[in-house]
Amino acid sequence: MNDVLGHLFWIGGVFKVTAQLVGPILVKTIINFAKAHATAKEAGEEPPSIGPGIAMTIGLFFVVILASIFQHQFFWRSMTTGVLAHAALTASIYQHGVRLSGKAHTTLSNLDILNHILTDVSRIDNCAQWFHAAWTAPIQVTVCLIILLTQLGPSTLAGFSLFVVIIPILERIMAGKHKTRGVLLEVLGSMRVVKYFCYEVPFLKRIFDIRDNELQGIRKIQHSQSAKSPITLEFSLPVLASTLAFVTYTRVTAGFDIAIIFSLFSLFQLLRQLMMFLPRALSNITDARNAVGRLQKCFHAEVLTDVPFLIDPTQGPALDLKEVEVEPVDEQPFQVQNVDMRIPRGTLAGVVGRMSFSFLPSL
Repeated sequence: MNDVLGHLFWIGGVFKVTAQLVGPILVKTIINFAKAHATAKEAGEEPPSIGPGIAMTIGLFFVVILASIFQHQFFWRSMTTGVLAHAALTASIYQHGVRLSGKAHTTLSNLDILNHILTDVSRIDNCAQWFHAAWTAPIQVTVCLIILLTQLGPSTLAGFSLFVVIIPILERIMAGKHKTRGVLLEVLGSMRVVKYFCYEVPFLKRIFDIRDNELQGIRKIQHSQSAKSPITLEFSLPVLASTLAFVTYTRVTAGFDIAIIFSLFSLFQLLRQLMMFLPRALSNITDARNAVGRLQKCFHAEVLTDVPFLIDPTQGPALDLKEVEVEPVDEQPFQVQNVDMRIPRGTLAGVVGRMSFSFLPSL
């Protein structure tokens, strides 16, 4: 898959990690310029030229536009890669499945092939959408932490420690949610098989057990009404972390620099994406890795060496009947006379009725 879709996929990762950290630095520079301009006016001195301030403001505007474009390119490329991989794997599994040998069918049934298409391929599709968040998040965290330590000092560690404590909890909760969703999709996608073989009770037991474990994980973070779900915690955590770092900064630092404070809030807001994407990414990568291992067994299964059937692209109609008459001996009332039928190649057609078993062999 990397040979076919790698170019599209990895460029999306480059877009993800680029042009995300310049904005807060420009915000601090603009605020410092405004402070210097206001201080010079109050002191009766000549204020600095307004040109650099206008240039920095225009630069901040283009940085925000560029970051938005790169973010949308990341989502588009990663999701497109997932969809293309989903289609390619589904077609490959189907093509490989119809050529399995009799020995391979003893260990790889049609139900297993169906589960590979419905479950494992979907997990690889989801992993393609969230994979970049797993390797770009450490880069983003490292750069943000370096900038915060440079501007804010050791007070940054107070707010950053809150991220370190909460990430494992969110990862565990998102893993439980993803596992529950995977089992539900497996049951719904194979509902006919579940009904035929009466698998309702085992599947329900699995779903209820996973749901109980998920609820136990959610209860561990229900310390207040605002932290009732992981989604609420994802959005509130940057505010809590920046507030904790801000309080620590005011307690250990004599001065108060508003430029540093606004830059602090902007940088902690960038870490919100880490809290939203990293738990999902780690959970999806684990599921996709297991899915790839199961698909390897399918693709490495023994297949028929000879071509089971030949396809002639230049062939005309698959079935061409002209003035056909069918009159079974044991069913005198049934007669087919002067039937003209033309079925093109690649068309799915069926004969429905009580006498279809007599009509088809007569063709």
